[in-house]
Amino acid sequence: MVIGVLLLVTAVKFTRLALRGEDYPRTRRDDIEAGGLLVVAAGIVVQATGGPLSPVIPATFVLVALLAAQTDLAGALVLGALSAALEAAPVFAHGNLATSTAGGWHSTAATVGAHAALSLFAATAVGLFLRIERTARLDAQRRLARFRGDTDDLADETDDVDDLKSTGTPIAAAREKRLRDLKNAMDKSIEGAIRTARASLAAHSVLYLRLSRDGARLAIADAATDSDDLAETGLDPRTGFFAGAIKSKGPVALADVRGAPVPYYTKDVGVRSVVAAPVLQNGWVTGLLVADHLEPDRYGKTAGDVLAGIAGLVSELEHGGKERERHQKLQDQLTQLVEISKSLQESLSPEELARRALTASRNLAEFDFAVVATAAGDSEERFTITTAMGVDQGRLLGKDAPTGDTLVGWALRNRMYLNVPSFRDRTVKTPLFGRRIDPDGVRAALVFPMLRADGTRDAAAKARSGATTMSSRREIDNAGDLGRSVGAMVIGSMTRDAFTHDEFEMLELIANQTALVMSNAVLYRRMEELATTDGLTGLNNHRYFQETATREVERAQRNPATRFALVLMDIDHFKKVNDGYGHPMGDEVLRRVSKILKATIQRKTDLVARYGGEEFVLVLADTNAEGARSVVDRIRAAVAKEEFEFEGKTFRVTMSAGVVGYPDDIGHRPQEPAAQVKQALIDRADKALYHSKETGRNRSTLWSEIASTIESAAPAPAPPNAPPRH
Repeated sequence: MVIGVLLLVTAVKFTRLALRGEDYPRTRRDDIEAGGLLVVAAGIVVQATGGPLSPVIPATFVLVALLAAQTDLAGALVLGALSAALEAAPVFAHGNLATSTAGGWHSTAATVGAHAALSLFAATAVGLFLRIERTARLDAQRRLARFRGDTDDLADETDDVDDLKSTGTPIAAAREKRLRDLKNAMDKSIEGAIRTARASLAAHSVLYLRLSRDGARLAIADAATDSDDLAETGLDPRTGFFAGAIKSKGPVALADVRGAPVPYYTKDVGVRSVVAAPVLQNGWVTGLLVADHLEPDRYGKTAGDVLAGIAGLVSELEHGGKERERHQKLQDQLTQLVEISKSLQESLSPEELARRALTASRNLAEFDFAVVATAAGDSEERFTITTAMGVDQGRLLGKDAPTGDTLVGWALRNRMYLNVPSFRDRTVKTPLFGRRIDPDGVRAALVFPMLRADGTRDAAAKARSGATTMSSRREIDNAGDLGRSVGAMVIGSMTRDAFTHDEFEMLELIANQTALVMSNAVLYRRMEELATTDGLTGLNNHRYFQETATREVERAQRNPATRFALVLMDIDHFKKVNDGYGHPMGDEVLRRVSKILKATIQRKTDLVARYGGEEFVLVLADTNAEGARSVVDRIRAAVAKEEFEFEGKTFRVTMSAGVVGYPDDIGHRPQEPAAQVKQALIDRADKALYHSKETGRNRSTLWSEIASTIESAAPAPAPPNAPPRH
């Protein structure tokens, strides 16, 4: 019963400790109170199971050691003394009971004394060990903090490069000097990190081993050691503790390597303990930090954690050095590219974006011609030169060609940049755009495929290599994650070896930026098309017609000389098509009639839209009603000739139309709302269409031909069962 109560109180105490927040940290008193309750419970169990001869006593030693591990040295001594007192108290309190046989008292007292001494020793030893361990950890943390502060100061110093332009120092020379100084400083920082590791771990040697790009070998990049027996050849990362640290991506410690060779020494120098920690970059192992000692059992988890922390610093230094070097090399270029990027962001038209990209490219590199070729549709089987600049720009603009056996097509298919320094030196004479399209005398070219990231990324082709038509090529980063191409930017010259590596990289950045913005522009245009396009026919939809017609009326209201015609057209007897051949066939009729409409109405100022069902509407700018009728009659004739096949039988359809002109058929109405004038035009065209239906179909009617009849007739109610017109 007493033991149960003690255990319950102990559980409550530990629960309260566990629920404390960071604002109320655990104290030595808490450790002694909670641990003391467990020690008292253990003492009662010992007395209940035989006192000094209880089989539970070894477990109490373990308990005292575990509790001592959770507090400091003073707390550990208190718990050890409490355990010893609990065992000795009953013996000394009832000494007469313990001496039932001769010499029994002395035997029991000796046992109790030994147990008490052992409890105190266990608590004291654990406490001292933890104190030493914590002191070593804090010392390592202080060293790391000082070292991190030094590296931060170094990083701040390197930022001063940005001020070079205002000092009057020549930029190129100053930048090169700064890069050399930066590399030397980074090397010294890594050397300092290795020295810190050696001092913190009291190591015989600490080595920084850098892993080759192919992961096939390790090489000593830096070392802090007094030994002259380090191996100068490459080391195999697939063996021993090297492999363990690389595979686990975490620290690995070996307590005793006696008899096992340490591969980075040319002979046995007496190393017995080894700990290794990986140097990671973006989750990938790029090297190892290794420390060794001439005594066994010197390195465990704490040493592994310390070395892993220093390995993290080395990783930051390596990464920071590379990034800063790249930053300095591109600093001048990026200054220009910022302005270029702002310019590109100002326009949503893909054509305007392409023009600005080529203009910006001319500011960064000298070339004789430049084009942007866009993929024709989603198949990527053809491309069209939509923007051109320089030599032959008039001839190149608008050229359409299959990607086929061309360098542009190769770059698009393989998602790879091409740098062709000399066309004459190539063994395979693959044309740039096509043999009949390439400018005469082209000697060098750069090809940059412009890709967009989208939902097709999982299916995008992986970048490949191995072509023989270019002297230099580069795979696009993460090409497997990129979607379809927006197109390609091509820069050409009539001089061989015309482009430097720096120019290539600058133009590459422009191409990437243009691709990003252009893909957004293409997406925006597609969203607009979805919002204004009829899904079945591909024509403009009813909403777009209403908006466009209103704008056309407003334009005509501002200028009395402006005129336009509005036409409503309808497929005759379309209901019979749906009933007799089915709705899928009816949809096919609508699609093919729409194709004829689009082929006939080609001016950008004109509009053709699906009005609804089988009705279509045309808005013909700068055209009167008579001119519109001639266009409508051409459409009707083309539709009447179109043959449709269904289950081995053929049939044809015809169309009727109603035409109205502004201002001839309605008068100039500048004061009326545009929407009201538009509706009046639609009503008149609809009545003219109805007249065509009523007088035989397959014909067109002008509003002016029926206006007098319609306006003089009083409106009559429609018959109750009047059939709809078809």
